[in-house]
Amino acid sequence: QRILALTFTEKAANEMRLRLRRKLQREDLHLAEIGTIHGFCTRVLRRFPIEAGVAPDVKVDEGTVFQSRFEKAWPLWLDRELGRGARRPKAWKGVLEKVKLNHLRDLAEKLASFAVPDERVAGKALLAKTVAELSAQFPKAAAALNRKDKPKKAPAKASPLEKSAWKLADDLTEVQDGLVSRAVELVDDFAREFRRDFLRAGFVSFDGILFLVHRLLESREFPDVVRILREKYDCILVDEFQDTDPVQ
Repeated sequence: QRILALTFTEKAANEMRLRLRRKLQREDLHLAEIGTIHGFCTRVLRRFPIEAGVAPDVKVDEGTVFQSRFEKAWPLWLDRELGRGARRPKAWKGVLEKVKLNHLRDLAEKLASFAVPDERVAGKALLAKTVAELSAQFPKAAAALNRKDKPKKAPAKASPLEKSAWKLADDLTEVQDGLVSRAVELVDDFAREFRRDFLRAGFVSFDGILFLVHRLLESREFPDVVRILREKYDCILVDEFQDTDPVQ
């Protein structure tokens, strides 16, 4: 009961449980917490719903509810933004002169999903840091990474990281920082409103499970959550740990 064992799929978790049952032959093995990362995070949300900002009986959505609600919410919000009572006509006109509306829709959908953090102010700094690190590691790509030269194809024998550096240099030629910022600013209200309503309706996405638990564990408002969980476990075992992402 004081060991938390995590893996990635239900199949792997069941196999882990079966092997332990055969090896240990313990009657109380059903009390052991063996499961997926998403399963564990779902239990945390249901244990601390008020602190996490979800319904006590929160339901995990596999994407169908999100898509259905998005299809209804997006045109209604556009009516408010682009109708007679439009509050930002100049801003919209400036962006729509260079960006297609369906691309803004895609952006809104991505921002509304919980895969993107609420706070995105560190994006530029993170990109600048990445560019600096890759420039130092791959001097031949430095000029292209800093947008002072046209990017070239990565050498045939380049490492995966060097190929990524050249790919980033190529991607940066398409990035218009000012336009991106203005586009995000326009649809950010929708994304935040959509997330809030989605949670209030009693749903959470797979990305949302991880996002909300990560935010909860870092919360200064509810420090007891981390303390309670730390006191519950002596050991955490993560299968295939090298495949985890930073949030996991």
